Amino acid sequence: MTRLDAMPLPLPLAECAEWFAQAINYPDEQAGATIPPALNQFIEKPADVWRERSGEIYCSLFDIGKPEPPAPLQEGSYHPDPHTRLRRVVNFYRHYAVTQQPQWSPDHLSVELFFLAYLLRLAAAYPARQDLNVAIRTFVRLHPGSFAWQCAERVRQHDRSGVYILLYDALVRFLCLLGAEQRIAVADSGQPLSENALAPTNNHAPTDNNEREI
Repeated sequence: MTRLDAMPLPLPLAECAEWFAQAINYPDEQAGATIPPALNQFIEKPADVWRERSGEIYCSLFDIGKPEPPAPLQEGSYHPDPHTRLRRVVNFYRHYAVTQQPQWSPDHLSVELFFLAYLLRLAAAYPARQDLNVAIRTFVRLHPGSFAWQCAERVRQHDRSGVYILLYDALVRFLCLLGAEQRIAVADSGQPLSENALAPTNNHAPTDNNEREI
C-alpha cells in the first residue's frame, strides 16, 4: 500500500477523513450525503453503508453499556493511562490552534478524525511544509491509529447488522494509508511509544494564530 510520504497530500484524503468522522457518529440523514470519490478505494458502496446505519445499533455498540459500551469511541478507553492520552491529544490541538466543541470529548474518534482532516487540508494548501507530513503521520500513529483497530475488533464481535463492521474495517484501511499500523499500541521494539518521540515540536508551528474549531 502506498505510504503518505511516497504520495502527494491530496485534498480528497481530507474529504475522506471528514466523511468517516461523520459516518461514525450517530446517524444523521443530512450530514455526509456527499460521497468523496476517493472513498471508493477504502469502502464499497459507501452510500449504502451510510443509509444502512442504525441509531439503535449505534447506541448498542458505542453509547450504552456497563461499565462502558462494547466499543467505546474514546481513545482513553483503550489505553492504561487515559489522562495522559487526553493531555497529549489536547496538546496536539492547541499546537495547531484548534479548539473543539465543549460537548465532545477531545479523544473521541470523530473529533480526532476531524482534526486529521484539518491537518490534511493544511498540507494540501501548503505543500512545501514538510512538517505537516510528519505531523499527519505522527498524529495518526499516536491517536486514531492507536485504537481504531481495537474498536474495529470489538465492532466485529458485537455488530449484528454488519454495516458497522464494513465501516470500521474501511476506517482502519484509511488510517493505515496515512501511517498507522493495525497494531501500533507499542513501537516496533515492543516498548511503549515515548511521548517525546511523537509529540509536535516548535519546528512544526502552525501558519497563523487564528483558532479553528472542530
